[in-house]
Amino acid sequence: MSSMFSMLKDLHPSVTTSVIKVRVVRAYEVPFNGNAADIMSLECIFHDAEGSKIHASFGRAVLRTIAVNISEGNCYVMQKFYTRPNHMRYKTTNHAFRLTMTQKTQIYQVIDDEFPFHMFSLKPFPEISTIENLHDEALFDVVGVVVDSGGVVNQPNAKMMELKLEDEKYYSIILSILELLQNVIICTLWEDFVDQFLAQVDGYVQQISVIVVQFCRPHLYKGQVRISTSFNVSKVTLNKGLPEINEMRQRIFGVQRFIETINLTFKVEPKKLVDENEIMDVKSIEDVFCLEDGCYWICGRIDHIESNGDWFYLACKRCSKKVVKVEQRFMIRVNVVDATSNATLLLWDRECVQLIGKRAWEVDVSTAVVDGIPKEIENKLLEKFVLFKVQMRNDADFRLDQPYTINKVCVTPEIVEKFASKIMESQTENSAANESLTDLAFGYDVKESQSQRIKTFPEELDEILVKDEELDDSLERGAWITESGKRGLEELSDDGVFLKNSLERGAGIIKSGERGLEELSDDGVFLKKLKKEKDGVFLKKVKKEKADGVFLKKVKKEKE
Repeated sequence: MSSMFSMLKDLHPSVTTSVIKVRVVRAYEVPFNGNAADIMSLECIFHDAEGSKIHASFGRAVLRTIAVNISEGNCYVMQKFYTRPNHMRYKTTNHAFRLTMTQKTQIYQVIDDEFPFHMFSLKPFPEISTIENLHDEALFDVVGVVVDSGGVVNQPNAKMMELKLEDEKYYSIILSILELLQNVIICTLWEDFVDQFLAQVDGYVQQISVIVVQFCRPHLYKGQVRISTSFNVSKVTLNKGLPEINEMRQRIFGVQRFIETINLTFKVEPKKLVDENEIMDVKSIEDVFCLEDGCYWICGRIDHIESNGDWFYLACKRCSKKVVKVEQRFMIRVNVVDATSNATLLLWDRECVQLIGKRAWEVDVSTAVVDGIPKEIENKLLEKFVLFKVQMRNDADFRLDQPYTINKVCVTPEIVEKFASKIMESQTENSAANESLTDLAFGYDVKESQSQRIKTFPEELDEILVKDEELDDSLERGAWITESGKRGLEELSDDGVFLKNSLERGAGIIKSGERGLEELSDDGVFLKKLKKEKDGVFLKKVKKEKADGVFLKKVKKEKE
């Protein structure tokens, strides 16, 4: 190898004149906001003659200027690029740096049959099961026999499938003891990788299925280390003529337990999908408060939207980080009620878009805004029955003031109706039990209910005050005011001015009581009876007298 080429391990951000010769291990496009027609960047993983690997990015503007096509397996010479720190969340290599290509970058394809192939970084199963820092681990490759497969699970925004992979038995001698090491691992395929796997399964019949999963990511599930595909970078290859697959077949040749798995892969039926909504176990809100931390489905009605004017936040267009100014994304707190209890839930952008049908920046904010929430959002969310997958944390400190985060929502009508009907039946029963309270609060059939009650009134006002506990607030206030007016007249002082004011107030109060009763009565019978009462007669006499000391004496005599 000519010394004119720099090795990847020797690259440094301070040097911009390096020339490298590399082979493309993986090349994949990253779409903008999931739109396959709008490519945001081309991401590549290169290896050099020594087998060192590095990640490289070609931005949208750079792709327009590159004259050659970047293809996996081909060799290229490159120069005029930048070396920068590798801060990727899921690192595709262990290299401390990554390459950023610019419009000045020069790329040339070369044919070199002697340039080595280091296309895979295979990790044995025992090493995977002992990984300690899962988040710091770079993506790696695995090869194994598919000994079992689960069904395809369709979720509202995702699709997944689990495979059980097995390798030959690994043994290790520790303290002179022969120990059998881990030789089985669960691999989860996501989204397009499910379709890739099923398409390749159809092409191979009656043979042991050997699979290679490139750039998979480790994760911990119920205390067990598993692997899964990682966004666009992963690649699934089944039963192809790769050297790694052929080597695997030689190692397991004649092993009976692998021969028995020839048809196991075909238990997967590509056209028959198992929907997560069909197997969900829906809990009540009251139940999940008592369960262990985890994810649970609940069904509830959105009763209220909490707001301090913060129904969205500003975020980067390319990631989920909060920034000063880029675009709006939803972040809405809702109060949800079911037949057992209620809870405050936090809906993030993905779930809100699914429920509202718009992006945050598309919402019409010119319409009436209630408590900082646009009317359009309230119309879409309030009184809506939804299935929520809730991330529960039931420690006391967390529940004190934090809403529960929603991981997924389901609004499929036939699924939601099945669970919402139980809530509606319970609420209907509660509504019937409190019919009178509902009538007063919401005005349903007010005239009819009041007319029926007025016809049952006793003849004497005093009896009404004592016996009829179902009088509406207006009747009770009118009766109380009338009695207060009577007591005020009986307790008059010798002060003529006070007497005059008291008489005027008493007359006005009684008139108000009469008007209130008259408005509540449908047939006028009750009002007619009221005019016959002694307080009404006394009122007429008061109006005819003069407001002076002489009248006071007369009043006293009448009392005696």
